[in-house]
Amino acid sequence: MISFDLVAFLERRADAAHKAKSIDEYRSIVDELLKCAKELLSENASLREENTQLKDTNDLKKRASLYGSVMILKGETTPYCGVCWKDADKCIPLVLTVVGFGAKYMCVKCPNVQDSRIVEHILETIKGA
Repeated sequence: MISFDLVAFLERRADAAHKAKSIDEYRSIVDELLKCAKELLSENASLREENTQLKDTNDLKKRASLYGSVMILKGETTPYCGVCWKDADKCIPLVLTVVGFGAKYMCVKCPNVQDSRIVEHILETIKGA
């Protein structure tokens, strides 16, 4: 981050260069200012990206409802892994798989496994509400 001390220092150098009528000193100051501007633009871009990610996460948090280790977003019928959501704020869809004579919802990132009847009951409860 660019400090105000650096800006004040460059202003003093510019005043001195003006009094001395030194073109080389002006060039040096302009180079420093361009370097500072590039750093500020880079920092601004990264802060904008971070801000967008935080807004997206905040939006998801407002829409998220946890039911044990199953997470459902308001307005959706896709079950997400509640464990991954609690640990890292990640929306990882649970995948329906057939295991033996039953069906289970499984997370592809962690060992979270839910009986399909439980997940379908949660979805029906939400739909009816």
